[in-house]
Amino acid sequence: MRSILLTLALGLGVLAMGQRNVTIDPAASKVSWTGKKMTGEHTGGIHIKNGTLTWSTQGLMAASVTIDMTTITCSDLEGGAATKLVNHLKSPDFFNVEAHPTATFISTKVQPIDGAAPGRPNYRVTGDLTIKGITHPITFDVLSIFDGQRVIASANLTFDRSKYDVRFGSASFFESIGDKAISDDVQLTFDITAK
Repeated sequence: MRSILLTLALGLGVLAMGQRNVTIDPAASKVSWTGKKMTGEHTGGIHIKNGTLTWSTQGLMAASVTIDMTTITCSDLEGGAATKLVNHLKSPDFFNVEAHPTATFISTKVQPIDGAAPGRPNYRVTGDLTIKGITHPITFDVLSIFDGQRVIASANLTFDRSKYDVRFGSASFFESIGDKAISDDVQLTFDITAK
């Protein structure tokens, strides 16, 4: 019995040494967004508040990211036009950041992509995306590597804003909106550094 317990303890010790959580560096990480409408699109950025990636000898194991919704910016407009758009995105018409200052993603499953070419996504990540206090599952591909000092991860994903009660200009809620419709799909690009 003692030898079994010793073997188990040693095995858990090896696992602990082979797997670790690394902290996302918000200053070295970037999130960009794109929203489209019938007559064009808008782009901007948003900051990561905090998060962790779990890395082991098998590679990426898990991810947890908190987004600071109060930091939304617009990159395709300037001056008053940019301020007006950002304030609208922060308002209850869209993401209501006063009531919901953060959004989160927590992974529930990470699978290596067999035969992934160098420089291409090498993991398929599934998890829970929470926006405005509403949670839905989402799956997307991630390119992640460990360079000996840092874990670097990049991903492109698209979420359906209508699932998170973001209704303004959505044809899902207002059928007669015509060419004033704003796409329900919001694209996010993550470039994350953790160490």
